[in-house]
Amino acid sequence: MVNAWVSWYYGDYMRDTGHLSLVEDGAYRRLLDHYYATRKPLPAIAEQLQRICRAVADEEKEAVLTIIQQFFILEGDGYHNRRADEEIAKALDISGKRRAAAKKRHTLASVQPPVNTPAIAIAIASTTTATSSIPHPSIAVGENERAVSPSIPQAPAEWEAFFIHRGFPSHKVRGNIKLTGLFRQWIAHKLSMDLVGHACDTADAKRGSPPANPVYYGGFVEELAAHGKARRIDPQRQQGTPVQKRLAKAAPRFNHGHFEKQDYYAGVASDGRF
Repeated sequence: MVNAWVSWYYGDYMRDTGHLSLVEDGAYRRLLDHYYATRKPLPAIAEQLQRICRAVADEEKEAVLTIIQQFFILEGDGYHNRRADEEIAKALDISGKRRAAAKKRHTLASVQPPVNTPAIAIAIASTTTATSSIPHPSIAVGENERAVSPSIPQAPAEWEAFFIHRGFPSHKVRGNIKLTGLFRQWIAHKLSMDLVGHACDTADAKRGSPPANPVYYGGFVEELAAHGKARRIDPQRQQGTPVQKRLAKAAPRFNHGHFEKQDYYAGVASDGRF
């Protein structure tokens, strides 16, 4: 809505109108309301002024004329109120500055370069596209291959870019102490974006929608990373466990590239753990 606000100083108004009667005070307020709403001078015709105030009785009509004589000055384009003109000018100036600042922020946000390298950007794009359909076998990749993979971030800023690319607002990702701690743990364990992306998709499927805070994914990532590490160290160790059975149940669909929403639940227990 245009002209939605203007400053109003009750102390100044009470000081200048303490001598007015109830009818005169009501007429003055209605004239000011019309003045601020239209941000135009009042018409120089008595009947129009009285209609603006909805003055019907003779006392009300007389009150309108009294207020006009005391508080308004007739100029070429109509009746002006000096204080109202000043407040309208201030409001327009503030609105203009806020509009310019918002436009500047929007422009800077649209042209700001990504914090990740081109290789990381490619990895993020491939992760967000592929993990929505087929889980990646990065948990079974050897340590040497993981160390040189461009999809393994080396700094928290790269993980921040990963989650911003997934649709989380930047102000909820950057500067989040809990998230930064998680990112440092993932970097220390050389977790790939493929693995984390798969864990995030699994968590979203169980929840029904993405969480408000990416910290929610921490437990899913830890479970998936721990399971992958156990498989690399001792494949027989997990054989026959409930975790192994649930993953084995989903494996045929994974291996043939047919991965649907219900496949997420094949590897997830009722408490959300793998």
